[in-house]
Amino acid sequence: MSSCTPRNYIRDHFYEKGTQSFHRDRRQLLRALTWPAAWLDNQALIITPEDYNRLLLKKLRQIQRHGNPAQYRAYFPKYLMKALQDHCRHHKQDIYLKLKHASYTFDYLAKNIKQAEQNQHTQTMAAAHQILRQNQRSQKTNTQQMTLGL
Repeated sequence: MSSCTPRNYIRDHFYEKGTQSFHRDRRQLLRALTWPAAWLDNQALIITPEDYNRLLLKKLRQIQRHGNPAQYRAYFPKYLMKALQDHCRHHKQDIYLKLKHASYTFDYLAKNIKQAEQNQHTQTMAAAHQILRQNQRSQKTNTQQMTLGL
């Protein structure tokens, strides 16, 4: 299951095959999937790409098992964003202790000595979240109807 990405898991388990809704929701799904990185970055926490995907996949499996389909079928990106925010806020202390623990930090450094570009994973995902957020804000302002003083 290591080759399973969160995006593919969402597509395969939360969207009906052959519908356009997954492609319609893709931008907001990316925003939801990058939100934890922005949150971790704000907490000054670093996470490996593998652990980040594992965190997302674990939450997605929990939603699939215990979530309310009547709620998440209406608009899955919003449901996912709320679930991830609630999870991070509720488990803030546990996440902090795990990612700041010396053994995790040492393992992280040891894994990434050969792959220095992965050291920026959390910051890159957080930056992607900010870009998606800014684009959403600018789209909202651009959709306002202009009035002409005729």
